[in-house]
Amino acid sequence: GAIIFVIGLLYETIADLQIDMFIYRKMDGLENSVIMTKGLFKYSRRPNYFGETLVWWGMAIMTLSLPVGYIAFVSPLLITYIVTKVTGPMLEEIFLEKYPIEYREYMRKTNYFIPFFPKA
Repeated sequence: GAIIFVIGLLYETIADLQIDMFIYRKMDGLENSVIMTKGLFKYSRRPNYFGETLVWWGMAIMTLSLPVGYIAFVSPLLITYIVTKVTGPMLEEIFLEKYPIEYREYMRKTNYFIPFFPKA
């Protein structure tokens, strides 16, 4: 559980830093891309969400030795549902509306949630 927690925390932090740097570079005129497709975003459209869910799953796994530790699994189930079925799809719609051509191409090549190698 602790290993999953740490991996998730690092993954989420790196993804957040990468998107922040992308935004700052765009504001400074140093980035021409309209969508972040580098770093962890090359392997998943929502790497920060993936990392966050790993954090919650790791915490839940760490509670398994407690008498009612299974109750802790409500949180990661809820978070995973929210980021894959609510907030994530809302962002997808926003990006499709704002950048229809570029974002469709990004969607075609890149997994939504679970990181994997880009499709050709």
